[in-house]
Amino acid sequence: MKVLISTGGTGGHIYPALIIGKHLKENGFEIFYTIGKREREIEILRESKERFINLPVGAPTNKKFFIQLFFSLFKSYSILKKEKPDIVFGFGSYASFPILFWSKLLKIPYYLHEQNSIPGKVIKFFSKDAKKVFISFNESKNYLNSDNIIFSGLPVRESIGKIEKDEGLKKFDLKNKITFLLVGGSGGSKFLIDLIERFEDKIFELKLQGIIIKGNIDLEKNFKFNSVVFDYINEIEYAYAASDFVISRGGASTIWEILYSKKPVIVVPIKNSEHQNKNCELIKELNVGIVFKEDEKENFPVILNDFLKNLENYKKNFEKFNFPDTKNIIIKEILSEKGK
Repeated sequence: MKVLISTGGTGGHIYPALIIGKHLKENGFEIFYTIGKREREIEILRESKERFINLPVGAPTNKKFFIQLFFSLFKSYSILKKEKPDIVFGFGSYASFPILFWSKLLKIPYYLHEQNSIPGKVIKFFSKDAKKVFISFNESKNYLNSDNIIFSGLPVRESIGKIEKDEGLKKFDLKNKITFLLVGGSGGSKFLIDLIERFEDKIFELKLQGIIIKGNIDLEKNFKFNSVVFDYINEIEYAYAASDFVISRGGASTIWEILYSKKPVIVVPIKNSEHQNKNCELIKELNVGIVFKEDEKENFPVILNDFLKNLENYKKNFEKFNFPDTKNIIIKEILSEKGK
């Protein structure tokens, strides 16, 4: 049975798609992917060694976006007619719109997965006729027009949360001391980098060390505190293992990786991002960290002090969370389609 997984845009859409694709392959499905044309999308799929076809559609901010989308519709029709997938699985982003458009018209069964609390336009538009819509946050139900919604959580790589701290520290040649992981999403976060630059004296005073994933952000200086800096880390599970807490943005994949790694977090949602602010409500609800607003940056030293005093309490609160069996929830539904 052949499954086309349609994804693209950012790593937050693509990595969950790759994880589910891997599990479907293990259950005997033939898998291939469609993505957009952005460089990072293509790079991620090439690294994965999975078969993929890229559509000529880029970011919605591109002036030629609607022309690209038009040509992507033609290419998507050709792909579906040639490949004849039995099932389509859409993981959101504008790059998945052309494939889902024709899947709906051609009556190819399709499933959806929404990563964020507030669903994107593509997921909203196609949710009504989807076989199932898997959601990562219960909040998403309030925005979708579907009777087939299933709370699945968000798939993260299985090794996250299963590596010992000593092993993580050894991987990065770090000392055994309180360590933070700074991660700003697939492109990095200038705000977070600027924040720790501005208050590096305080971080040094607290005897902290850092693993910093800077993404595309320019960073030429060495911090006063002990640190290792990377553009990107493929085996991020080791970075979570080495860290005692995380400083991050509020992307859905990062939130779920933090939950599975059971690391307290200072999460800083992008100021005008409604979905990141909503995603972060789960952190407040579980009391496993604090939500720090961009406008509060002058208070960061005080916030950091208070946070460290409560670190052990935040760690204990992870035990109250009932982790969904995401992989098996999704695979079970897809297998039921295979059996028809």
